[in-house]
Amino acid sequence: MDDRVSGENARYNDLRNRSAAERNAYHCGAWNRDGRWSVMDRDTNLIGGRVQLMNGRSVGTDTDTSCGRGGSVTALLVRLDNNRTVWIDASDVRYTRVDRVIMTNQDRGDLRL
Repeated sequence: MDDRVSGENARYNDLRNRSAAERNAYHCGAWNRDGRWSVMDRDTNLIGGRVQLMNGRSVGTDTDTSCGRGGSVTALLVRLDNNRTVWIDASDVRYTRVDRVIMTNQDRGDLRL
């Protein structure tokens, strides 16, 4: 392996480790096993939907989504009520099509940093 590829691999591994450490610092609530939650895919109309915490308090509006190769949503871009913008990983979000509720288990303090 040449030095360029080795350096790129080292940078990638450093970024991956830093990202994992930052993710572990978040405080997340536990999801219940309610069957009403839907899988989010590129056809799900999430943009413009209000995002709320597990306690029902609204924290912002979804402005964009990131989708993986298979079409499933991997993250939501949310404009918070304080006008800051954050990406929320799809594993930290649940959605109901009937009520059009987008809910995150992220802690309010982590979102408003």
